[in-house]
Amino acid sequence: MHSDNLELILGEEEHPALELLQQYQEGDLSASLSHELELHLLDCELCTDVVEGMALTTRPRTQRAVYTIGQRIKNRLRKQKRKGNILHGLSDWRVATAILMMFGTLGLIIFFQYTSKAPAPAPSTIVAESNTVPDASPLEQVLEEENLVTITGTVLTTDGQALPGVRVLVYGTDFNTTSDLAGNFTLQTPANSDTLIVEAAGFPVFKQKLYTDSTNYKVVLPAN
Repeated sequence: MHSDNLELILGEEEHPALELLQQYQEGDLSASLSHELELHLLDCELCTDVVEGMALTTRPRTQRAVYTIGQRIKNRLRKQKRKGNILHGLSDWRVATAILMMFGTLGLIIFFQYTSKAPAPAPSTIVAESNTVPDASPLEQVLEEENLVTITGTVLTTDGQALPGVRVLVYGTDFNTTSDLAGNFTLQTPANSDTLIVEAAGFPVFKQKLYTDSTNYKVVLPAN
């Protein structure tokens, strides 16, 4: 991909989206785009830490964590907005603090995931094993309580050709993904979601209705 397109993906903050970092970690990016992203990682310790953390966890767990953190930030900002704009000059700092909190919490999740996989040191004496199963951490309980559904689908043209690289997102949430070379996609979505937004270059934005009794969809994009 050309570097101009990469800058569009990175956005004003000059950080790639989590989905792009996830695709790079899973080896789904093209060689040219992977090379340009690696140049960014050489200069960005934050993105490098996120990519290394993604190797220690799973895509659904990462998406659930980002969704939960995002909802908490939105609720907190909404409550602060109701209190008025007394400290208007500090509004930009509040947003920056919220973003730092999100990345900090994500870093803690990755750290706990890593430490849970680290081998325990060999004991010097033989100790009787306990049959008690440890309780899940509060953070893991929050993630398990999220009512999420996995949906799959294929994006096609009207003549049946697969469309790769199509952005598919759940309306009103931060959940999104990109179709693979065969036009297939897999996406985590809250159970109460009712619409997918499908965006592809050269096609108008398409809305796909979601149904409670279906988890697989064939999305046909009409031509302009």
